[in-house]
Amino acid sequence: MRNILVPSHIFKFRVRQRSRYILTCILLVIVALATCVVFSQQSATHAADATGFFSSIDTMKVSRDTETHPLADAEIGQIVGVASKLHSQYIAVDTLWDYPDYMAQWINAIRATNHHVWFRGHPNQWENNNHTPGIMTPQAYEEVEKQFILAHPTFFQPGDIFDACSEPEEGHYWRATYNTGWTSHAPNTATRDYNAFLRDTTDVADAALHQSGISGVITTIRSTNSFFATHPDVLEAATVQKFGYVTVDSYPEQGTTDPVEATRLRVDELNAVYNTWRVPIIIGELGYSNRMNVDDATQQAVLKAELVGISQLPFIVGANYWTGPGSNTAGGYTYIIGKANGAWTMRPAASEVAAYFQNKPVPVVIATPGSVPTPTAIPTSTTTSGYQPTIYEAESSANTLTGVAQAKSCETCSGGMEVVKVGKIATAQGAVNSMLIFNVTVPRPGNYTVVIYYTNGDPVRTAYLSVNNQPGNGISFPQPGSRGDWSTVGSLSVTVNLPQGHDTLTLFNPFAAAPNFDRIVV
Repeated sequence: MRNILVPSHIFKFRVRQRSRYILTCILLVIVALATCVVFSQQSATHAADATGFFSSIDTMKVSRDTETHPLADAEIGQIVGVASKLHSQYIAVDTLWDYPDYMAQWINAIRATNHHVWFRGHPNQWENNNHTPGIMTPQAYEEVEKQFILAHPTFFQPGDIFDACSEPEEGHYWRATYNTGWTSHAPNTATRDYNAFLRDTTDVADAALHQSGISGVITTIRSTNSFFATHPDVLEAATVQKFGYVTVDSYPEQGTTDPVEATRLRVDELNAVYNTWRVPIIIGELGYSNRMNVDDATQQAVLKAELVGISQLPFIVGANYWTGPGSNTAGGYTYIIGKANGAWTMRPAASEVAAYFQNKPVPVVIATPGSVPTPTAIPTSTTTSGYQPTIYEAESSANTLTGVAQAKSCETCSGGMEVVKVGKIATAQGAVNSMLIFNVTVPRPGNYTVVIYYTNGDPVRTAYLSVNNQPGNGISFPQPGSRGDWSTVGSLSVTVNLPQGHDTLTLFNPFAAAPNFDRIVV
């Protein structure tokens, strides 16, 4: 084999060329690794929050209502200091974007307590706050949003929540452009415009944060009221899919002071939202009482019962208590931190909120005996007429009991028996998921009313009803008698669609104990 000599000047050129190639490869690897690190950090931040629980204390009545006559840093620090003791992950700041210096005072106080910030503001003009006239269009809003983020990058940290427009339906643009009945006959041009605005404001926030070099801020939590949250003709599936959550601000208790009734109303509404979408639910505003001034004992009793009921709903992945600090003259009476003799202190009900946040369950959204449900809307129901209802006793041998579910004597129940230990039941060998499966027969396909008879001595228990092993709808069962009374039989009705012939109706709860069941009537 012949040796080929390479001229020295060509050899040096090739060495330099190869060196540049190697250096370029090394730089590309470094950039790729750095990109992966940044991406993984951002993904980890979102994943940690998405699989955890968003707990927050809202400060609207002090962080927004005082923006034109600001509180001193010392008082802001005292308010935030008290709020920080309630075991929340976040403290919400509602200062409007037109007052960034005042907002910064609140942010700095919150950071000093090692809490994340939940931003719930917007421009003055959007709702004509603080005597600001004019109609702001969605396009103008998005430009202001972009400039606000770009001008204040130090406001944001990974893990914060930026709700780009909480309760966007309150903007005056919708009524001014489409009239007061703009949600009627939906979907329509107005609701399509509304949903596009919701999605676009998240995109604007993401782009502006990225441009500012900020990662890990959550921009997919967007509060709406309960009407929007339960109307899939108004709130679009594409919007819910983009966010991954439905965040609802609501006060369903109206004028009741009865803890049991308040809990029933609260749980029924949350179940209605979940049954509409089958995605995790965040309570963007949770508080009692928003309608009337109640004394400390009533507020504490109602909140305690409601939070027990909410804790049994596994699809609840966050709650923002509205409002933490406030007064009975600030609008609403939900405050759990008040000012007396120059000092901010907790009302008794604050301990119930703190206990809920401290002992919150790990949320897991599964509501079917065998598979994870997908977002779906509840169809409009019409009951099949001309059908003679049939009674199905829970303890009948024609039914199937799984796990540790079993028949037990019950003097007040039909047939003297009921089925107990349905749901997630603790045993010496660990938790067992138990189900009660009714085998029913109907003469023709259609919508049927199912009346469920049950006993329950707790303020409220939840069970899921699955038809033919399809995703189950959550149903709240309030106590029909007094607390601890497991002998009073209550009933409630639901409507289900059944194919002709043999069908199965399964009652279950993979997260907590369900009520006891006496019978159903189909």
